[in-house]
Amino acid sequence: MRKVKKYDIFISYRRQGGEATARILCERLTDMGYKVFFDVESLRSGDFNRALYEIIDECNDFLLILSPQALDRCANQDDWVRNEISYALEKGKNIVPVLLRGFQFPSDLSPNIAAIRHQNGIEASTEFFDAFIQKLRGFLATKPSLAGRIVQNTLFKRTLPFLLAFMLISGGIFGAVTVYNKTQNVTFPATQTEKNVTKEFLMVTGEKLLKINNLYGLEKICFETCEAFLADEKATSLEYANAEIEHALTEMQKTDTADGFIDANLSNKLDATPIDKSAVTAFAVAYQVAGQEAADRLCMLQFVINDPLYDTATKRKILNLYVRQQQASGKYTLCIVNSIVLPIEKSFLKDFYNSITLLTALPIENYTWLEEEDAIERQADTQLNLTEDTMNELAMVIGNQNTAYTGQLAAFRQQLKQDGFSDEEIEEQVAQLIKSAAGTGG
Repeated sequence: MRKVKKYDIFISYRRQGGEATARILCERLTDMGYKVFFDVESLRSGDFNRALYEIIDECNDFLLILSPQALDRCANQDDWVRNEISYALEKGKNIVPVLLRGFQFPSDLSPNIAAIRHQNGIEASTEFFDAFIQKLRGFLATKPSLAGRIVQNTLFKRTLPFLLAFMLISGGIFGAVTVYNKTQNVTFPATQTEKNVTKEFLMVTGEKLLKINNLYGLEKICFETCEAFLADEKATSLEYANAEIEHALTEMQKTDTADGFIDANLSNKLDATPIDKSAVTAFAVAYQVAGQEAADRLCMLQFVINDPLYDTATKRKILNLYVRQQQASGKYTLCIVNSIVLPIEKSFLKDFYNSITLLTALPIENYTWLEEEDAIERQADTQLNLTEDTMNELAMVIGNQNTAYTGQLAAFRQQLKQDGFSDEEIEEQVAQLIKSAAGTGG
């Protein structure tokens, strides 16, 4: 049996001066999907601790926290930091020094760790922590797991149950579908009862796709009006873009996607079919969160286009990232639908495919309906990667903290607008909120 790796990254640090940074990095990298070994001190005992070296053997990356005077005690042959560095160098690990403020290399280093001077390092920054983390990721040889990439993705944290459901589909449910169709050589739907249930289910699925399409359509109009404003930067164009966003947000609130996907009766009927209920659950969650995701993007976009601190090029870049994000999210949703219809006979799906070609806001025209589970999984992974890339780029342009903060302000403005506040009153309320946050260190 293949041994499952427990760790990807080993963090070496000096407890005095380096433990706090090591702990923060461990937590952040773990949240991002990396398997991190941090509790070094608990294993440092005796003259030679085999367990510690075995963990370094397992890891691809060796993160070395260089706090002030961290290497000064490395002249001692029994010093554990020296031993860890020496072993990592000997084993050819990807060593990433993280230099804290005030650190300087000592004038003399033991020959067996002297090469550490020439390793590419990165200076830690508390002022620009998100940018530092993104830069650190570029130094790592390890890539986070698919699950980890999902967890770290801000956009998808709300949709985590939906994504976990899809991962279950990818891992085992596709195999069950294959057994049903290929091993047993059974055509579905075959009986009239199966055809009736399948037709009812496809009709409901089409209705939910229509709602998602309408939400995306509202969002696309806003994208277009924002692009028009950025092309001429006229006050009237900005006013029009703001009006379209406010209209879209109002209409999105009217679109109820919390009404569930299928009722209990249809759900029970599906139990007797090869249509997997976990795939259905995955699509149900995607459907329920589609409106909020679109509204979040528009709230943030409205804040950006009105903020004079962003230049036109930056605003256009942010807009393009949101466009790409929507397309990737739409294609990911189609992957879910593709997985749902996988056991259904292709000829029976003809009417369903024809009906949803009218949904032009979703990227259906550019989506190829696949017939193999592995191909669907690869397509889904591609869309996750694209979404991750856009989130990372947005974090670099805006910053994770700024993204959350400005998004909250945008949502706050929208809520005040809906509550009947005038523009002057809204700006006064926002100013008070900003002042309060600044006063409390928020």
